[in-house]
Parts: sequence; structure tokens; C-alpha cells
Amino acid sequence: RNDREVVLKDVKKNGWALEYTSAELRNDREVVVKDVKYICQTLGFASAELRNDREVVLKALQQGWQSLEYASDERRNDWEVVGETVKQDWENSKEDMQLIVFCYASDS
Repeated sequence: RNDREVVLKDVKKNGWALEYTSAELRNDREVVVKDVKYICQTLGFASAELRNDREVVLKALQQGWQSLEYASDERRNDWEVVGETVKQDWENSKEDMQLIVFCYASDS
């Protein structure tokens, strides 16, 4: 749970590794970025500090727009982040994208 090297290896086998790690590793940028590249929703297990980190949130969004739910309020109101969300899932209908932007960008 607190062995950084073991967790970094586990991420490749189990994309949900961050869920089972220590608070210290949930605040480790490399561990979090590596995990969210596999499963974007694991951003929810990252520290509050990293859920507010634009670079980390953008990495998670590259995997899927669903990670926006776990980003900080500040990031949800960051138009660069919202723009990446729309770009990532452009295949959704126009109504779905409007709902995503409305729900997440106005949630603060």
C-alpha cells in the first residue's frame, strides 16, 4: 500500500491500484498520472491537491471525460479543462455535451 515501486508496477496490472494505496501515494504525481492514464475515474482517489492540478486533470481527461466528476471545483470551472472534456467525447450528442458542461462547470 505504501511501496511506491510496487504500486507503480501494479498500475499496469490493475488500473484501480490507486484505490488501495496510502494517502502519501495518492498525493504522488507520478503514481496518480500513471493510474489515471489507464482508468480516468481513479482521479477520485487522488489527493485533493492533485484533483486540483490542471496537468493531472487533463491527463485523466485524455482517457475519458468521466474524470471531470472527480476534479476540483476550480478545475471544473476551468475552460481549458471543460474544452478538453468536450473534445474528448465529441461523439456524444450535442444535448449530452451541453448537459456535461452545465452539470460540471456550474457545480460550484
